[in-house]
This record gives sequence, structure tokens and C-alpha cells, in this order.
Amino acid sequence: LSSALFSWESYFIRTIGFTFLYLGFSILLMEFILNPRTDDNLSKLGFFYKWIAQMGVYSYGIYLFHLYLTQFVVGKDYVEEGNYIFTTKVLISFLIYFFGSIAFGIAMSKLVEIPMLKVRDRFFPRRTKT
Repeated sequence: LSSALFSWESYFIRTIGFTFLYLGFSILLMEFILNPRTDDNLSKLGFFYKWIAQMGVYSYGIYLFHLYLTQFVVGKDYVEEGNYIFTTKVLISFLIYFFGSIAFGIAMSKLVEIPMLKVRDRFFPRRTKT
């Protein structure tokens, strides 16, 4: 979120912002590694774990197409010139971009990536069974 509010060239992002980003992902990683998946934890965080696992399946499609959606939804001038002024319009654009990237990435994965992986597996099957 800090990258949506501040320019990538700003002093905050280049120093403290990246540190917060790394700390946030480290905490999330530690949560998954250190927190055992018992029935209690799954009932509390089950939806979150399932959501993260599904995002992993479609993450490549989301990664490929998120930048194109940045150009169309948020705007080329906004991205290139670093006009990061926090307004309601910017917040709405960011939310559309965020959820649109996920939806479009999932759709493209289902329409292109997964069928192509099935074709690949049919012509080039694995040599060992998993």
C-alpha cells in the first residue's frame, strides 16, 4: 500500500518503505512456517490459508497481467510521472486495479495457462510419478 501512496523515487520508499515491505513478508512467511496447522488454527484461519494457496495457483497469470492493468486503470501518466496524491479517485483506481489484476490473472490462467499445461503434459509426460 505504501507504494500506492508514495513515489518510488521518494526517500521514504527507498529507505524505510522497502524495509517495511521486507518485514511484512517475513512476518507472513513466519506465520505459515511456525504456526502449526491444527484443527483450531484451520477453523480460524482456514479461509485465509485456502485463499493464499489458490493465489499461488494463479500467481503467474496475475503477475503477467498486473502491469497492463496499471496502465489502463490507474493511468500511464500516474505511473510514469509519480503523481502519487492520495485522493478518493486514486483509492478507487487502486482498488479496481488490485481486484481487477487478480480477476484478470485468474481468468487468463484458466483460459490459457492451465489448458496449455495440460497439452504439454499430454505430449511430454513426466518420467517419474509424484
